[in-house]
Formats: sequence, structure tokens, C-alpha cells
Amino acid sequence: VLRDNIWNEWLKKEMIQLLPTAYDLFKKLPKLLTTCSIDVQKHIGSLDSMETLKYFIKMLPTQNDLDPYFNSFIDKAIKGLMGCIQLPIISEKDQDNIQWVSPTQCVFVRDSFIRQIFTSDLLLSHFNNYYLNEQFVNECDENILIKLGCRRLDFSTILKLIKTLYTQNDQEYSTKTTTIEQSFINFIL
Repeated sequence: VLRDNIWNEWLKKEMIQLLPTAYDLFKKLPKLLTTCSIDVQKHIGSLDSMETLKYFIKMLPTQNDLDPYFNSFIDKAIKGLMGCIQLPIISEKDQDNIQWVSPTQCVFVRDSFIRQIFTSDLLLSHFNNYYLNEQFVNECDENILIKLGCRRLDFSTILKLIKTLYTQNDQEYSTKTTTIEQSFINFIL
């Protein structure tokens, strides 16, 4: 790659705008495939919105995938996606329909025990965050998800939630707090 070539610099700068455009086209892909004259399902199977997004996420390059010359392109392009991309979340109220939110409202944790203790409702009511859909998290690169604005549910967030629940006077939460504390102690031991 010629690093001091004006044309290459211009291309690198202009390519940043392509990822949000590609994302918009990927969102339309399931509907577009239904209008194709060839039998797409025969060749690739059914393709829904979540499958399409997983393919899109897998297509995003990481800094290790390309020449270091393109690192700034990757970072800027992913930041550009942060404003438009929506990710699938877990909804305890409506598990049949996929809900989509901004990555900055998404957290993920691979431990089902923690998800069971810190329910989606608790996460939403105290942090205005949602758990990413488990299937989606398991099939996507965590580093890309983090670059898009998602974050792992970490120890400090868990402790903050326990402290918040503990200090509330509401009977419903004080009962839950005892359960959470006992489960958390069991988890650590």
C-alpha cells in the first residue's frame, strides 16, 4: 500500500461513509431476497434480520485483519456505525419479537447464572441497559461489539446494582436484595 499517495488517502477517507450505507442495505436484504427470481432459500436457507446483522458484523474488519495503514479507517468507520446500527436484545416481556436498540444501551454477559440473578428488568430499571440476545453474542466478535458501544456486565456494575437494591426501602427490592446477596456470595465461593 502506498502510504503517501494522495489518491489512496482520499479513498481511505471516503470509504468511511460506506459502512453505514452497507448497513442500511444489509437491513433490507431479507426483504430483497424474497423478490429474487432464484430460489435463495435453497442455497443459503432462510435469512432473517438477526442473521443478516450477524453476517454484517462478521464482515467488519478488525485492526489485525488489514494492513496497519487502514487502522484509522476501521476506527472511524465503526464510530460512524455507532450512530445508526441497532442490535437485538433480550426482552422478558415479549420473547417472540426481536427488539432493537442502540449498542450504547447493550451489555452482555456469558454467564447465565448472572443473567438469572440480574434480570433484564433490573438492568433496565437501574441502568437503562439491555442484555444482548444470547445467540447474537455467541456468534459475534466481542471486540467488534465493544467498539460499537456495547459493554460487558462487569464486577463494578454488579456491585453498584447490589448497593442500589440494598439501600432502597421498598419491600419488593429488599427481598430481592437478600436473594441477590446470597446468590452472589455463593457465586464467589
